[in-house]
Amino acid sequence: MTPKEQAILILAKYINLSYIQLQEKNKILFSKKCAMIAIDEICAAIYYHYDESTEKEWSYWQQVKRAIDNL
Repeated sequence: MTPKEQAILILAKYINLSYIQLQEKNKILFSKKCAMIAIDEICAAIYYHYDESTEKEWSYWQQVKRAIDNL
């Protein structure tokens, strides 16, 4: 899965969970913030076990974060 596809998938999950009555633009911003928190947690776990074997995984999640910013 490409970083952009992963970003869209994560955002869609948070948007679908958003039961708060927000305007659509605010739902997207809220969902982006939630997705970034989740990805930061993933990156923190990777960093804790960081070595050469996890470098690609770290890079992938950083690309997903950039993709979310660009959505």
